[in-house]
This record gives sequence, C-alpha cells and structure tokens, in this order.
Amino acid sequence: MIERVRDKLTYANVVACLCLFLVIGGGTAAALKGTNRVNSRDIVDGTVKGRDVRNGEIGSIEIGNGEIGPVDRAPAPAGRVSQPHDGPGCAGGQSIADATDEALLLSVEEFDRDSTHVSDATCVNPLRSRLTAPLSGLYEIGAGVEWPSNNAGTRTLSVRKNALTPLAAERGDAVSGAATVQTVQTLARLEEGDFVEAVVRKTGGGSLTVSGSQSYLSLAWLGP
Repeated sequence: MIERVRDKLTYANVVACLCLFLVIGGGTAAALKGTNRVNSRDIVDGTVKGRDVRNGEIGSIEIGNGEIGPVDRAPAPAGRVSQPHDGPGCAGGQSIADATDEALLLSVEEFDRDSTHVSDATCVNPLRSRLTAPLSGLYEIGAGVEWPSNNAGTRTLSVRKNALTPLAAERGDAVSGAATVQTVQTLARLEEGDFVEAVVRKTGGGSLTVSGSQSYLSLAWLGP
C-alpha cells in the first residue's frame, strides 16, 4: 500500500497538499512559479520582521545592483551641536576657569540624526557635552572653540572618547588683539554607546567665557 502511494507522489501533489493545509489552517502560501527566487510581490507587506533574518544572512551578493534606492536607506547617524551654555534659557556662554580641563556644554543642536545628543532647554543636564554613537563603526569627528581676545597663556582644544581617551588635540599660544580660534578633526572607530566630547583648557589671564557657533562638536558615521 505504501509503495503504491509513494509511486503516486509527485512534486505537484506535495505542493498542492501543503497549500491546502496552510489555507485550511489559516496560513498563507506563496506561489514562486519555479523561479527559486522570492520577490517583493511574494511577501505580504509587514510580514517579514528583523527578527526573521539572522545576522549576516543577507549580504551584497543577495542584493542586485540598483535594488536599494535612497528611500530604502536609513539616514546615517550624524550630529552637530554648538554654542556652549548659550542657547535659549542659558546664561550666555560657558566660563572656563584657568588651568582646568572642561568639556564644552553645547546647547544648540544644529542637526541631530539618530539621537546622538541629549537635548536640554533648561541648560542643566551635564550630558549635553556629549555626542553618542548609536551604532558601531567608523566616525568622522570634529570640534572647534573660539576664545575671546586675551594675550595671556596658552589655549588647548581636544576631542576625548568616553571622557578619558584622547582622539585629537591642538595647542597654541593665545592671540593678542583678536579671538583665538582652534579646530580639530579626526577619524575614529566607536562602539555603540561610546561618546565623544570637546574638552578645552587655558592658562593665564583668569577665567574666559566661550560661546558662539564656532565653538562646536560634530559626529558623522561613515560605515561599519
């Protein structure tokens, strides 16, 4: 009996039985028409979730040229914040004491994609000095500071990761009769949750107040 049933089995019979079973059970069957390929028309919108695809299962070989357009790509994480303690509700600039390392408390978000910065209209959250990497990868990081005119001592600007690790720095003498403007830029690999800060230091001339859009910190994800 089993042998006679086995002789009657064909690919079409098996597929037909499976489809009937899925329909009766409330499932969904997709007819792939023998192409060995699943197209977007074979999948009901919203039925395939991220958890249905294992990490590393889809690579460039599975995606044809031109099949992903700009609307299919999520915007790359990036942010730029400026004006230390100088936004609405703030005191009008950040006072930097002599011979002290201080992270710039940046108040104005020029742009922020993927929540890299902590917004704080009250200007009391100390975490507003940070830009945080929302995913791991290679980042371009930049920072700047504009010191008011004062010819005493030196000025230092650095970018630090996680408050401790220096990534880039620039040190020079104060400029007499004009503002001292410093900028640094670097590439660094950050893990998800790592943060960077613009840290400044001065010597000589007492406390100075920094403000304005030339005092800034920026972060842009370049790739994995």
